[in-house]
Amino acid sequence: MDVEDVLNHPEENVVAQLLTDEEIIESVIGINKDDIDEEDDESSTMEPPSRNEAIKAAITLNNFLLSYEKTTPKVLTMLRKIRDEIQGEIDFNKKQKTIESFFKKPS
Repeated sequence: MDVEDVLNHPEENVVAQLLTDEEIIESVIGINKDDIDEEDDESSTMEPPSRNEAIKAAITLNNFLLSYEKTTPKVLTMLRKIRDEIQGEIDFNKKQKTIESFFKKPS
């Protein structure tokens, strides 16, 4: 073994690896497949919020927007329409009471 080889090893100066076109394509496709798999995992575990949670979030957002200086009336109107639509669905799905239920004695 030569002292010059030990002090100045030829592979020490190699900074980059030359890849063929096929290797570059395979590495890019592999990265994209990993990203798609991660997105699928995240979306499958996320449960949609309930209507009541959506109403609470809309009220919170409304309170924030009322205190925010740059809020326009148009934004508040649109948010109110969304909240009313969700509330309408909640009210529509409620069970209607019968007239007899008002005259029954409480147990």
